[in-house]
Amino acid sequence: MLFTNVTPYRFSKEFRVDDTELEMKLGESMVREMGDHESYIFGWDKYNKLAESLFLEIGGCYLLKLVKLEKVIPNSAINKELADRIDVIESENSYKVGRKQKQELKDQIFMERLPTAMVVEKPVYICIDVPNQTLIVNTSSANSSDDATSYLRKTLGSLPIVPMVSESSPALRMTSWISGNEKLPENFQILNTAKLRNSEGVSVSFTDFVIDDYIADLVGQGMECKELRMSFKEEATFTLTSDLKIKTIKWDFDDDNEYDDALDAMHSTFYILSHKVNNIISKLM
Repeated sequence: MLFTNVTPYRFSKEFRVDDTELEMKLGESMVREMGDHESYIFGWDKYNKLAESLFLEIGGCYLLKLVKLEKVIPNSAINKELADRIDVIESENSYKVGRKQKQELKDQIFMERLPTAMVVEKPVYICIDVPNQTLIVNTSSANSSDDATSYLRKTLGSLPIVPMVSESSPALRMTSWISGNEKLPENFQILNTAKLRNSEGVSVSFTDFVIDDYIADLVGQGMECKELRMSFKEEATFTLTSDLKIKTIKWDFDDDNEYDDALDAMHSTFYILSHKVNNIISKLM
């Protein structure tokens, strides 16, 4: 399902989309077959196999699909062959293989195995919400989000976005919520699963905790809430993080409509969830 994890951004200046130009630029950077000695590549793909266009637009919200193709070579296989080669070299030459030569051998083995390595496809969806001037990457991974926004910027030539920020520190707000010092925004609830951490990196995780003196004592000792499991109305449960990522979202909404095919169903899901995600983000800001 779309929007199972969310990394939100906002546009730092007004952003508009020209549909014809977008289709052309995405088409110029479509995903392709990997070369024998490429370890990974990025490229745009149709947001759905049944779709004719490379993007979906509904009400000013655009859905794009970026694909990363990556060749996977198990480290165990490389290390096994490396050990075998080192044994041969050391036995034939009567010297110990040094760190530099060992790394060169490892790189050589990696390049030799690339042409026949298994290729893994890693799709990432991006939502450009023009009316709300936001951009959402469907991932909670910093690396994956950086890759997606960087490739989109390269494709479009410009992408004036900055990470979403709230009026006050998310960690401090979540800490105030679990210690009972501040009311939650309307329609939100704490689901009593949280992770606290202090400035020295010591962390404590709770499941089914109760807001009581023990939590207040930990907060008094300098611990801050870094992750908090929450719900919004009866529509979604999710984990909010101190860097304003929304992770492991589970949606609960009824859609009794009948659809002609999976493409129509995806269009409806995108329309519904893009609005719900932006509603949650705006209320948490």
